[in-house]
Parts: sequence; structure tokens; C-alpha cells
Amino acid sequence: VDVPSRLPAKSARRGSVVVSKVGSKDNIHHHPGGGKKKIFDEKVPAAVKYGKVGSKVGSLDNLHHVPGGGDVHIINAPLKIHARSKVGSKDNLSHVPLGGHVAIVDEPVVYVSKGRVAKAAR
Repeated sequence: VDVPSRLPAKSARRGSVVVSKVGSKDNIHHHPGGGKKKIFDEKVPAAVKYGKVGSKVGSLDNLHHVPGGGDVHIINAPLKIHARSKVGSKDNLSHVPLGGHVAIVDEPVVYVSKGRVAKAAR
């Protein structure tokens, strides 16, 4: 068994001998910058930030408008309706039909031999 007497040099261990296939080590010595920006936590007044700002569509043109009206009263009273029939169907409403003086007799009829009709005796 052949054992190497010493480890490879430090630069060989970092990958200088090995070439990446996709180019991931092209910028291996890059150090990201930044940290030069500061974020302030102070509120800037709108007048300083935007100057004189007006509404876009003129919604503040009639700002002091007071709507009128209120002089209409709603009355809640029952209606007085005098309804009548359209064709006079209630003109003779108190009519009482007469009649009933005709009697229907339900008696059996007895025939006599000579063609005369006689009433049955009861």
C-alpha cells in the first residue's frame, strides 16, 4: 500500500486544481459590499415631503356645502276610501226572494179500471 507522506498543499485543497463545470468558482474571491446606507426612523412632514398637494378630481371644491331639504312631511294617516261596486251589483242588496207557495205532492197514484184516476186513501 502506497501512503502519501504528506498532505497536499493548502492551495490544492481549496480547489485550485479542480475546475468547476458550471462556472460556480469564477468569482470565488468576491466580497459583497453594502452597509453604506442608513435608515432613519423619523417622520417627514407631508408639507416638506410633497409640497402643496390638492385633490385630484376636485372633491374639495365644494367643501362648505350644506345640503338643503327637510321641509317634506310624511303623514301617516289612514285613507278614507268610499268604495262602491262597479256594475251596481249591490243596488238590490235587501231583496228577499218570494215563492215557496207551490207544494210538491208525493203520493202514489191509484188507477181504477175505467180509466179514471183516484187518490189513494190513507
